Amino acid sequence: LHDALPISGNGIADVTYSYNTVTARSNSASNSNYSDYDGSGSNNLFFGLNSFFAINEIALSGQTTFALSFGTEMYRGSSYDNTFDHDIFHVLVSSDGEKWVELDYSFANGDPNGRWDLATSKFSIKEAVSKLYIYFKADMGSIFRLDDVKLMPTIQMSLMSQRKSRP
Repeated sequence: LHDALPISGNGIADVTYSYNTVTARSNSASNSNYSDYDGSGSNNLFFGLNSFFAINEIALSGQTTFALSFGTEMYRGSSYDNTFDHDIFHVLVSSDGEKWVELDYSFANGDPNGRWDLATSKFSIKEAVSKLYIYFKADMGSIFRLDDVKLMPTIQMSLMSQRKSRP
């Protein structure tokens, strides 16, 4: 799966993946006519039955606020409602790979219906940690895809407001 979801940037030296019933696919690309964002295309991850995909041991250097984005698609078939269902696709984070916190995420133009789109979650952790783990879990098999996962540190809003108020 390393080739299907290539990684780059700071903090990747020790990154590993763990997964169950997730396969790399090249059909239904994230940059196709079925996409509402400019995805990378080519390969993506397809979630089978009882599936999860984890990105482990992302090294951090003091950051506590983040924006996580990822391309995703939910498609059950043409005779079903394919509106993205957050209740059966979960995104969680952990500082130790054992205790997890589920994140809320959203799509800029509302939940897509059977199309690729970019989801975003903004979150913070209480104190700086050395590693971060990201876990994607599908409760229903063979309807979800994942691509273009990106984790970026962000500036806390209170700091931004303080800087703007200074002369």
